[in-house]
Amino acid sequence: MKLTLSSIALLASTIGLEPQGSLAANTSTGGPLSRVSAAEKHRSRHPDFERALQLRLLQDEEGGEAHNARSLASDDCESELSRYALSLLNQMSAQDASALFVDALADKIAFVHKIVIDKSEDDEYFGENGEYTDELLSRMDDIERFYGLGTTTSTTEEQPSILLGAHGSAIAIRSVRVRFCELIRSSPRFDCDGYADEVNRIINRIPGRYSNPLLTMNAFVANSDFARDFNDIDSSSIKTTIAFGDGILTYMESTGHASDHDPDFVLAHEYGHVLQIENGMYKIRSDGTISSSLRSRLELMADAFAAYYMAHNRGGALPTDEIDEISTRAATMGDFLDGPESVHGTPGQRECAAIWGANFAKSKAQALTSVEDFETAFDQVYADVELGKSEVCPNLKAIVACDESSDDDSSSFDSRRVVLSVSLIVGAVGTALSFFSFL
Repeated sequence: MKLTLSSIALLASTIGLEPQGSLAANTSTGGPLSRVSAAEKHRSRHPDFERALQLRLLQDEEGGEAHNARSLASDDCESELSRYALSLLNQMSAQDASALFVDALADKIAFVHKIVIDKSEDDEYFGENGEYTDELLSRMDDIERFYGLGTTTSTTEEQPSILLGAHGSAIAIRSVRVRFCELIRSSPRFDCDGYADEVNRIINRIPGRYSNPLLTMNAFVANSDFARDFNDIDSSSIKTTIAFGDGILTYMESTGHASDHDPDFVLAHEYGHVLQIENGMYKIRSDGTISSSLRSRLELMADAFAAYYMAHNRGGALPTDEIDEISTRAATMGDFLDGPESVHGTPGQRECAAIWGANFAKSKAQALTSVEDFETAFDQVYADVELGKSEVCPNLKAIVACDESSDDDSSSFDSRRVVLSVSLIVGAVGTALSFFSFL
């Protein structure tokens, strides 16, 4: 089924991918509580989570357990992360999922609180019970030591980066929910007290309540641009911060990826974004966004940075078999979204980038490479990484592109995939620097 833009729009309106807000009445406006923020900058999230959310809402539109929606969720062309997110979303009503994540942006609260409001490194912990604290703090120190050996050629005077944890327990504090609302609300008439109370009521009826992984299932880098459009905030006070949510660690645990060095790889990936910021690789457009093509390149480069550090003899110094395992793990957080919304790369592309980064480190033995030279070397192979060429990434396990060959329902599959992709384009293309580095 070949769709034109007009038929896509018609199909989108027919399926109803954008449900109305379902929060409590807003006494200040006299009507249903609308989305707390209309800014796409505030609305963007990891594409796999967004895709899972749209699939969940499609299921509800089709009557709950419709065949096509179920098939999409179990399709080989779905990433492991999107399947995991959908499994959690299926444990709550579509109305609650829409209210929490489409309207209330509840998955942003813990991160905004830690980066913008709290900002403190005192008594910092990682994992719901602090079980990853020692590992991640130690790894952060070692990554900074490694890149302090002369591999960076920073062109800016950035403050030292910091590592902070985002926890669901923070969202349980009413004043945190109110303050988050005040920071991002589109209108001063928006009732933040009502918002805070209704978010609490909804979270208290979803599985796990404030420990639900979806509330903190992310890791990303933020700097002063993160809070540039927030209300009543001096964005210059925001340090370059790696925010690590408990939910992404819970995802790793649930899928058997939290052992060994998987959290370390995610941290090293995010530190790759820190290096990119410090070395001026982000080209910000006049509207405060970056192009999706640039963002995709930088995401795959961050995978390569992570593997380079983990494999280098003066860095993580991991043996070959463990590096192979980490490269495979990188694939689990890829996505098969087409076009500009696929900013992280497919599983095969992410694995390929990691393989190249590790091999690049091994080729250097004890020698160190500047960030500038690393960028140049990566750009020389970037096109081949996108294609998953064996010369660049031998023994690639994951697939680079997904062949969605048709079955009896192929036209329905294709049309729904296009609509889902269209619903993601705005968030991906219009994503500001503040949210550039999801995983």
